[in-house]
Amino acid sequence: KRIRAGHLHAGVAALFAVGWYLLQDEEFLKARLHALVLKQTGRELAIDGPLRVELGAESSIEAHGIRLQNAAWAGRDDMLELGRLRVTLDLRSLFSGPPVILSLLLEDCSLLFARRADGTGNWQLRPPPTAADRRAREADGAPAVLLREARVRNCRLDFEGPQRAQPLAVSVAGFELALQEGDRWQASGNGRVNDESLSFSGRLAPFSALLRGG
Repeated sequence: KRIRAGHLHAGVAALFAVGWYLLQDEEFLKARLHALVLKQTGRELAIDGPLRVELGAESSIEAHGIRLQNAAWAGRDDMLELGRLRVTLDLRSLFSGPPVILSLLLEDCSLLFARRADGTGNWQLRPPPTAADRRAREADGAPAVLLREARVRNCRLDFEGPQRAQPLAVSVAGFELALQEGDRWQASGNGRVNDESLSFSGRLAPFSALLRGG
């Protein structure tokens, strides 16, 4: 029995060692992420820069030089270009639910929203939810993911479509979002909408109220 227990412990240790090695293997991680995104969305995902994973009670993933393929009809090659992404998760929440994102950082990004004359948008990566899916989501009430803090720096959003006389461009110099007591968010930001400067600061309603339109 002691020999079998020793073999079991050695096997578990070997599995952890292999898992740890694979998490440090950038090319393996990039290939797996590419395959996952392609399967879920039908779009190509490229990570041209470093990709790092840090495991712990607060685990994080950081990637540089991210590109997400655009719809074939939408003009430019990439729908999304992202200079830096860093996500920190509460690892325990993945097992107890809902998953908690402790912090989210987006830097140096460009995102294109384009719509065709028939109403199709380039952001439609999956089939629209069915009526049953929407009812189940409304009955559940809780968000699928809980975001505690987010920061956005130097990002640009472009909106294009035949219904617009001219494209709409939103440039975000800085944006911060933090979850406060009572499930309300404190938000602040500054940037430009086309040629007009814009800044704001205030508190937002709880996520559940936003979903209900409250």
